[in-house]
Amino acid sequence: MRSTRFHCSRRLPRALTRAVLTCATSAALLLGLVGSSQAATTQNLGTLGGLKYVRADSTLPETVGTRTGDYINAYCGSDWTATGGGAALAGDPSVSFVSGSDVGKYGVYGGGWHALQPDRKLSVYGICSKSPAVSTDKRYADFPFPPSTIGFTTGCAAGHVLGGGVETPYLDAHVGLTVPADGPDADKTPDDGWRGSGALLDVANSPILLIHYACTTGPQPTYRASTTQVPHSDQRTLKVTCQAPQHVSGGGASVSGPADEFHLAASRPFDGVDADQVPDDGWLATVSNDGTAPQTARVSAVCVG
Repeated sequence: MRSTRFHCSRRLPRALTRAVLTCATSAALLLGLVGSSQAATTQNLGTLGGLKYVRADSTLPETVGTRTGDYINAYCGSDWTATGGGAALAGDPSVSFVSGSDVGKYGVYGGGWHALQPDRKLSVYGICSKSPAVSTDKRYADFPFPPSTIGFTTGCAAGHVLGGGVETPYLDAHVGLTVPADGPDADKTPDDGWRGSGALLDVANSPILLIHYACTTGPQPTYRASTTQVPHSDQRTLKVTCQAPQHVSGGGASVSGPADEFHLAASRPFDGVDADQVPDDGWLATVSNDGTAPQTARVSAVCVG
Protein backbone atom coordinates (compact mmCIF):
# COMPACT_ATOMS: atom_id res chain seq x y z
CA MET A 1 0.00 0.00 0.00
CA ARG A 2 1.18 3.54 -0.62
CA SER A 3 1.13 6.10 2.14
CA THR A 4 -0.91 9.25 1.55
CA ARG A 5 -0.75 10.63 5.09
CA PHE A 6 2.87 11.60 5.69
CA HIS A 7 5.72 13.48 4.10
CA CYS A 8 9.38 12.49 4.52
CA SER A 9 11.50 14.83 6.60
CA ARG A 10 15.22 14.86 7.38
CA ARG A 11 17.30 16.09 10.26
CA LEU A 12 20.61 17.79 9.59
CA PRO A 13 23.71 15.67 10.31
CA ARG A 14 25.24 15.86 13.77
CA ALA A 15 28.75 14.90 14.78
CA LEU A 16 29.10 11.60 16.64
CA THR A 17 30.86 12.30 19.92
CA ARG A 18 30.85 9.00 21.78
CA ALA A 19 34.37 7.76 22.44
CA VAL A 20 33.44 4.10 21.99
CA LEU A 21 31.92 4.79 18.59
CA THR A 22 34.98 6.76 17.51
CA CYS A 23 37.14 3.81 18.45
CA ALA A 24 34.84 1.29 16.78
CA THR A 25 34.36 3.34 13.63
CA SER A 26 38.09 3.67 13.05
CA ALA A 27 38.34 -0.11 12.75
CA ALA A 28 35.08 -0.74 10.91
CA LEU A 29 36.56 -1.06 7.43
CA LEU A 30 38.75 -3.90 8.67
CA LEU A 31 35.73 -5.92 9.72
CA GLY A 32 33.19 -7.95 7.83
CA LEU A 33 29.69 -8.44 9.17
CA VAL A 34 29.28 -11.90 10.62
CA GLY A 35 27.28 -13.90 8.07
CA SER A 36 23.52 -13.95 8.54
CA SER A 37 22.65 -16.70 11.00
CA GLN A 38 20.08 -18.47 8.89
CA ALA A 39 20.90 -21.60 10.86
CA ALA A 40 19.52 -19.96 13.99
CA THR A 41 16.51 -22.03 15.02
CA THR A 42 13.29 -20.11 15.55
CA GLN A 43 11.52 -21.00 18.77
CA ASN A 44 7.74 -20.92 18.90
CA LEU A 45 7.03 -19.25 22.24
CA GLY A 46 3.27 -19.70 22.07
CA THR A 47 0.06 -18.46 20.45
CA LEU A 48 -2.45 -16.25 22.28
CA GLY A 49 -5.30 -14.13 20.98
CA GLY A 50 -4.60 -15.20 17.42
CA LEU A 51 -0.99 -13.96 17.59
CA LYS A 52 2.06 -16.24 17.50
CA TYR A 53 5.24 -15.18 19.31
CA VAL A 54 8.60 -16.44 18.05
CA ARG A 55 12.27 -15.85 18.86
CA ALA A 56 15.62 -16.64 17.26
CA ASP A 57 19.00 -16.39 19.02
CA SER A 58 22.58 -15.92 17.91
CA THR A 59 25.93 -15.12 19.55
CA LEU A 60 27.91 -11.97 18.90
CA PRO A 61 31.64 -12.85 19.12
CA GLU A 62 34.04 -11.24 21.54
CA THR A 63 35.34 -7.85 20.47
CA VAL A 64 38.14 -5.67 21.83
CA GLY A 65 38.49 -2.17 20.39
CA THR A 66 36.39 -3.05 17.34
CA ARG A 67 32.78 -4.10 16.84
CA THR A 68 31.05 -7.25 15.63
CA GLY A 69 27.45 -7.77 14.65
CA ASP A 70 24.96 -10.21 13.20
CA TYR A 71 21.44 -10.39 11.81
CA ILE A 72 19.03 -13.30 12.16
CA ASN A 73 15.52 -14.28 11.14
CA ALA A 74 12.70 -14.99 13.58
CA TYR A 75 10.50 -16.97 11.19
CA CYS A 76 6.73 -16.76 11.56
CA GLY A 77 5.88 -19.31 8.85
CA SER A 78 4.62 -19.24 5.29
CA ASP A 79 1.00 -18.58 6.31
CA TRP A 80 1.83 -15.78 8.76
CA THR A 81 2.57 -12.06 8.60
CA ALA A 82 4.67 -10.24 11.19
CA THR A 83 2.79 -7.43 12.93
CA GLY A 84 5.74 -6.37 15.08
CA GLY A 85 9.19 -7.38 16.12
CA GLY A 86 12.25 -6.38 18.01
CA ALA A 87 15.76 -7.24 19.09
CA ALA A 88 17.72 -7.40 22.33
CA LEU A 89 21.43 -7.69 23.07
CA ALA A 90 22.78 -9.13 26.30
CA GLY A 91 25.69 -7.49 28.07
CA ASP A 92 26.64 -3.89 28.74
CA PRO A 93 23.88 -1.70 27.22
CA SER A 94 26.26 1.25 26.85
CA VAL A 95 28.13 -0.63 24.10
CA SER A 96 25.29 -2.81 22.73
CA PHE A 97 23.37 -1.44 19.73
CA VAL A 98 20.17 -2.57 18.00
CA SER A 99 20.63 -1.94 14.29
CA GLY A 100 17.40 -3.22 12.80
CA SER A 101 14.10 -5.09 12.91
CA ASP A 102 12.55 -5.81 9.51
CA VAL A 103 8.83 -6.55 10.00
CA GLY A 104 7.20 -8.18 7.00
CA LYS A 105 5.70 -11.24 5.37
CA TYR A 106 6.74 -14.52 7.03
CA GLY A 107 8.74 -13.02 9.90
CA VAL A 108 11.25 -10.54 11.29
CA TYR A 109 14.87 -9.97 10.38
CA GLY A 110 16.68 -8.27 13.22
CA GLY A 111 20.22 -7.38 14.07
CA GLY A 112 22.67 -5.63 16.30
CA TRP A 113 26.33 -5.18 17.18
CA HIS A 114 28.49 -4.62 20.22
CA ALA A 115 31.93 -3.29 21.14
CA LEU A 116 34.45 -4.05 23.90
CA GLN A 117 32.64 -7.16 25.15
CA PRO A 118 32.98 -10.96 25.41
CA ASP A 119 30.59 -13.30 23.58
CA ARG A 120 27.02 -12.11 24.10
CA LYS A 121 23.57 -13.25 22.99
CA LEU A 122 21.53 -11.49 20.29
CA SER A 123 17.79 -12.30 20.31
CA VAL A 124 15.26 -11.34 17.64
CA TYR A 125 11.51 -11.51 18.34
CA GLY A 126 8.59 -11.77 15.95
CA ILE A 127 4.86 -11.33 16.54
CA CYS A 128 2.81 -13.04 13.84
CA SER A 129 -0.78 -12.98 12.57
CA LYS A 130 -2.81 -14.95 10.04
CA SER A 131 -5.55 -12.32 9.80
CA PRO A 132 -6.43 -11.27 6.23
CA ALA A 133 -6.97 -7.74 7.61
CA VAL A 134 -3.18 -7.38 8.18
CA SER A 135 -0.82 -6.02 5.54
CA THR A 136 2.79 -4.80 5.61
CA ASP A 137 4.77 -2.17 3.73
CA LYS A 138 8.04 -0.27 3.96
CA ARG A 139 9.56 3.10 3.02
CA TYR A 140 13.15 4.24 2.84
CA ALA A 141 15.32 7.36 2.67
CA ASP A 142 19.03 7.87 2.05
CA PHE A 143 21.37 8.83 4.85
CA PRO A 144 23.55 11.90 4.25
CA PHE A 145 27.27 11.21 4.17
CA PRO A 146 28.34 9.79 7.56
CA PRO A 147 28.50 10.48 10.37
CA SER A 148 24.87 11.53 10.03
CA THR A 149 21.33 10.96 11.27
CA ILE A 150 17.96 10.77 9.57
CA GLY A 151 14.35 10.28 10.64
CA PHE A 152 10.95 10.24 8.99
CA THR A 153 7.37 9.01 9.40
CA THR A 154 5.35 6.81 7.10
CA GLY A 155 1.82 5.58 7.47
CA CYS A 156 -1.05 3.24 6.75
CA ALA A 157 -3.11 4.19 3.71
CA ALA A 158 -6.12 2.79 5.57
CA GLY A 159 -6.82 1.30 8.95
CA HIS A 160 -4.57 1.39 11.99
CA VAL A 161 -0.93 0.59 12.62
CA LEU A 162 -0.23 -2.69 14.45
CA GLY A 163 3.53 -2.46 14.77
CA GLY A 164 6.69 -1.66 12.92
CA GLY A 165 10.45 -1.65 12.84
CA VAL A 166 13.45 0.32 11.64
CA GLU A 167 16.33 -1.10 9.61
CA THR A 168 19.78 0.48 9.22
CA PRO A 169 23.03 -0.90 7.78
CA TYR A 170 23.62 -3.66 10.30
CA LEU A 171 27.18 -2.99 11.41
CA ASP A 172 27.66 0.63 10.37
CA ALA A 173 24.64 2.23 12.09
CA HIS A 174 22.08 1.89 14.84
CA VAL A 175 18.36 2.49 15.37
CA GLY A 176 17.32 5.72 17.07
CA LEU A 177 13.60 5.79 17.69
CA THR A 178 10.95 3.34 16.47
CA VAL A 179 7.38 4.16 17.56
CA PRO A 180 3.74 4.31 16.39
CA ALA A 181 2.80 7.76 15.11
CA ASP A 182 -0.24 10.00 14.86
CA GLY A 183 -1.11 11.42 11.47
CA PRO A 184 -2.82 14.65 10.42
CA ASP A 185 -6.29 13.50 11.44
CA ALA A 186 -8.70 14.84 14.05
CA ASP A 187 -7.55 12.70 16.96
CA LYS A 188 -4.25 12.43 18.84
CA THR A 189 -4.04 8.63 18.82
CA PRO A 190 -0.77 7.21 17.37
CA ASP A 191 -2.62 4.76 15.14
CA ASP A 192 -1.80 6.18 11.71
CA GLY A 193 1.78 5.14 10.97
CA TRP A 194 5.30 4.52 12.18
CA ARG A 195 8.10 6.92 13.06
CA GLY A 196 11.76 5.91 12.87
CA SER A 197 15.24 7.34 12.97
CA GLY A 198 18.82 6.12 12.91
CA ALA A 199 22.46 7.17 13.06
CA LEU A 200 24.98 6.20 10.39
CA LEU A 201 28.51 5.88 11.74
CA ASP A 202 30.54 4.83 8.72
CA VAL A 203 30.36 4.36 4.96
CA ALA A 204 28.05 1.39 4.34
CA ASN A 205 27.15 -0.71 1.30
CA SER A 206 23.49 0.36 1.57
CA PRO A 207 23.37 3.68 3.43
CA ILE A 208 19.59 3.84 3.74
CA LEU A 209 17.09 3.88 6.57
CA LEU A 210 14.02 1.68 6.10
CA ILE A 211 10.81 1.80 8.11
CA HIS A 212 8.77 -1.40 8.03
CA TYR A 213 5.23 -1.38 9.36
CA ALA A 214 2.08 -3.48 9.62
CA CYS A 215 -1.48 -2.18 9.35
CA THR A 216 -4.91 -3.63 10.04
CA THR A 217 -8.33 -2.77 8.67
CA GLY A 218 -9.83 -4.51 11.70
CA PRO A 219 -10.70 -2.98 15.09
CA GLN A 220 -8.50 -0.16 16.36
CA PRO A 221 -5.78 -1.32 18.78
CA THR A 222 -5.04 0.35 22.10
CA TYR A 223 -1.83 2.38 22.28
CA ARG A 224 -0.03 2.55 25.62
CA ALA A 225 3.17 4.31 26.68
CA SER A 226 5.38 5.00 29.69
CA THR A 227 8.19 7.53 30.15
CA THR A 228 11.21 8.05 32.38
CA GLN A 229 14.23 10.32 32.64
CA VAL A 230 17.63 8.91 31.64
CA PRO A 231 20.64 10.77 33.09
CA HIS A 232 23.51 11.54 30.72
CA SER A 233 25.96 8.67 30.18
CA ASP A 234 23.50 6.28 31.85
CA GLN A 235 21.00 3.58 30.90
CA ARG A 236 17.42 2.70 31.83
CA THR A 237 15.07 -0.20 31.06
CA LEU A 238 11.41 0.76 30.61
CA LYS A 239 8.28 -1.39 30.35
CA VAL A 240 4.70 -0.71 29.39
CA THR A 241 2.02 -3.35 29.90
CA CYS A 242 -1.12 -4.14 27.91
CA GLN A 243 -4.27 -4.48 29.99
CA ALA A 244 -5.74 -7.98 30.08
CA PRO A 245 -7.18 -9.57 28.06
CA GLN A 246 -5.24 -7.74 25.34
CA HIS A 247 -1.96 -8.92 23.80
CA VAL A 248 0.91 -6.88 22.39
CA SER A 249 1.17 -6.79 18.58
CA GLY A 250 4.10 -4.37 18.32
CA GLY A 251 6.00 -1.64 20.09
CA GLY A 252 9.12 0.45 20.30
CA ALA A 253 10.88 3.32 22.02
CA SER A 254 11.83 6.97 21.54
CA VAL A 255 14.11 9.47 23.27
CA SER A 256 13.83 13.25 23.36
CA GLY A 257 17.33 13.86 21.96
CA PRO A 258 18.89 13.45 18.50
CA ALA A 259 19.47 9.92 17.16
CA ASP A 260 23.24 10.17 17.53
CA GLU A 261 22.97 11.00 21.26
CA PHE A 262 21.23 7.78 22.36
CA HIS A 263 20.78 4.20 21.26
CA LEU A 264 18.67 1.13 22.00
CA ALA A 265 20.24 -2.00 23.46
CA ALA A 266 16.82 -3.73 23.50
CA SER A 267 13.36 -3.17 22.08
CA ARG A 268 11.17 -6.26 22.38
CA PRO A 269 7.94 -7.82 23.68
CA PHE A 270 8.05 -9.27 27.20
CA ASP A 271 6.21 -11.79 29.37
CA GLY A 272 4.49 -10.42 32.45
CA VAL A 273 3.50 -12.01 35.76
CA ASP A 274 0.76 -14.22 34.34
CA ALA A 275 0.58 -18.02 34.24
CA ASP A 276 2.08 -18.50 30.77
CA GLN A 277 5.60 -17.89 29.44
CA VAL A 278 4.60 -16.08 26.26
CA PRO A 279 5.93 -12.52 25.69
CA ASP A 280 2.49 -11.13 24.90
CA ASP A 281 2.03 -8.78 27.87
CA GLY A 282 3.77 -5.58 26.82
CA TRP A 283 6.89 -3.94 25.45
CA LEU A 284 10.34 -3.46 26.96
CA ALA A 285 13.14 -1.13 25.89
CA THR A 286 16.66 -0.53 27.20
CA VAL A 287 17.88 2.97 26.37
CA SER A 288 21.44 4.31 26.66
CA ASN A 289 21.83 8.09 26.87
CA ASP A 290 25.11 8.89 25.13
CA GLY A 291 24.65 12.67 25.30
CA THR A 292 25.72 15.28 27.82
CA ALA A 293 22.27 16.13 29.21
CA PRO A 294 19.35 14.16 30.70
CA GLN A 295 16.80 12.90 28.17
CA THR A 296 13.23 11.63 28.36
CA ALA A 297 12.78 8.07 27.16
CA ARG A 298 9.40 6.65 26.16
CA VAL A 299 8.42 3.04 25.54
CA SER A 300 5.28 2.31 23.48
CA ALA A 301 3.10 -0.79 23.04
CA VAL A 302 0.33 -1.60 20.59
CA CYS A 303 -2.27 -3.84 22.25
CA VAL A 304 -5.01 -5.89 20.55
CA GLY A 305 -7.68 -8.44 21.41
